[in-house]
Amino acid sequence: MIPQSVKDGETLELLTELYDAVTEAVESLEVDNIGACLAWLTHAILTERDCEWPEDHPFVRVLRKCFDEPDDRVWKFITISQEGSS
Repeated sequence: MIPQSVKDGETLELLTELYDAVTEAVESLEVDNIGACLAWLTHAILTERDCEWPEDHPFVRVLRKCFDEPDDRVWKFITISQEGSS
């Protein structure tokens, strides 16, 4: 089932903004598994769920550089845990 937001284009716009921001902020999607994390977050956005990462996870640090927290809509799909990361 395709979420209504995808049909309306809102999700596609968000995913495009997310991908563009992350790929501009990092040298490689392979370092620190940024690409895998981006895939997990993409899935969460498409299925209207959330992902969880520790506060100090490299992907969270990249997202904080790119998106204002908690105002940006990308953060509604992210839960920050208090456990240490990688």
